[in-house]
Amino acid sequence: MDMFIAESKDFFTPNSPGHFKQELQFSPQDEWKFVSAVIMNYVITTNDPSRNVSKSLFTDLSVEDVFDNTIKLLNKQHVAVKQSRRVNKIINKNVTCTTLNFNKTL
Repeated sequence: MDMFIAESKDFFTPNSPGHFKQELQFSPQDEWKFVSAVIMNYVITTNDPSRNVSKSLFTDLSVEDVFDNTIKLLNKQHVAVKQSRRVNKIINKNVTCTTLNFNKTL
């Protein structure tokens, strides 16, 4: 463990190839909550709403709504979300509203 601590100061070196980049940092005082129901989608909420983070397939929703929908997916509940989606992206910028239905069974 001592060796890890001694070497870890070099792990996070900004703008250096092959090093980690620190994206987020939370402390216990932030009262943070992390939720992820599917790969490459996550929500982090804190007691300060300006620090909430969301990377989600649910667009046009607040972080709190994404958090609630993710919890529903984890509890294997049905989630229906209205989303704006582009139609024929290559040809034009037309948008249509569609309802996406999610069911997590595993």
